[in-house]
Amino acid sequence: MRTLIAFLLLCGLMVAVLIVAFVWSSPEPQRGGTISNAAEREETKIDIMPAARAAETRATADSRPSAEANLTHHDPPPAAQVAPTSTPTATSSPRRVRGETRWPDDRASPQRRYANAAAALKFEPDNRNALRDAIDAALLLQDYEAAFALQQRFMELEPDDLMQRSRAARIALDLGRWLEAVELFNQCVAAQPDEPRHRFDLAVAHAALGHLHAAQSQWEAYLAIRPDDREARFHLGVTLLDLHEWQQAAEAFADLIRIDPAQPDVQLNLMLALQRLDRWADLVVATDEFVARNGPQAVVLNRAAELLWQTAEADGAPRDVLLQLVVSYAGVSLTLDSAQPAIRGLMQRAVERMDQDNFD
Repeated sequence: MRTLIAFLLLCGLMVAVLIVAFVWSSPEPQRGGTISNAAEREETKIDIMPAARAAETRATADSRPSAEANLTHHDPPPAAQVAPTSTPTATSSPRRVRGETRWPDDRASPQRRYANAAAALKFEPDNRNALRDAIDAALLLQDYEAAFALQQRFMELEPDDLMQRSRAARIALDLGRWLEAVELFNQCVAAQPDEPRHRFDLAVAHAALGHLHAAQSQWEAYLAIRPDDREARFHLGVTLLDLHEWQQAAEAFADLIRIDPAQPDVQLNLMLALQRLDRWADLVVATDEFVARNGPQAVVLNRAAELLWQTAEADGAPRDVLLQLVVSYAGVSLTLDSAQPAIRGLMQRAVERMDQDNFD
């Protein structure tokens, strides 16, 4: 009996060992086939996406525009279109922040910024943030017509916002729409008479329209606030030349030369004003200084010779002195560059006129 029980126990133990051995030696099931090494495992890895992520991806794919819609976003904004109607993209979806609608600002691309703003304006035509971004993007794209139209829309929404009016005026100035610029800058000056930038730009617009007295008035008002601005004083001097206010122009250019003597255009304009004032001695001195300050350059010597040649024809001018200077300057210029037939001809005419005067 004991022998039988021992035999049965031994048989049960052997069966248990065989079962364990069979299970241990069976291969583990793999997704996508057997993977032999880490490199192959990485190449054939299957991403099992959670249900929530899959639903999010499907929603994004449904809202993504077609290729044609993306091309539309990258076109420059139309000139007269105030509220662009581009198809919104997934990146231009609005979000609520503290009860306010916010639109994404993609600063990597002006075209994309304009597209995002266009989508915002389609849904909210009076969205100030979208208008600002559309204007900024249009300016970056150098589409000033579109920027001006959008800026006008902004002024309709915010008629008391002086900053927006000033910005519209500057865009009009860039567009060369002088009358609109004058009207807008006049409004800015009336609201802020001590703001120098408004007066500077208003003077530019007046000068472009040929309103020389108005331009002079604005340059002088600007210089009363910023007396050391050399650019404004130069523009004032040019305006005075155009008005044939020779004495005031000479004073403006003389002031500039005292501040910065190394400005050839300023010196030439001073010489022109002195010529018109018949101040011959001052003209000769100014011409010598002009040549000395700007070095032995053919172009400098030629300008001096041509101006003095014109002056020599004026009644009462010291012709002999002026003609001698013409010959001198032209001769030096030709030593620097002999291939100047016009200057050689000018020097020859000056010599012939001097011989004629001596003969008479």
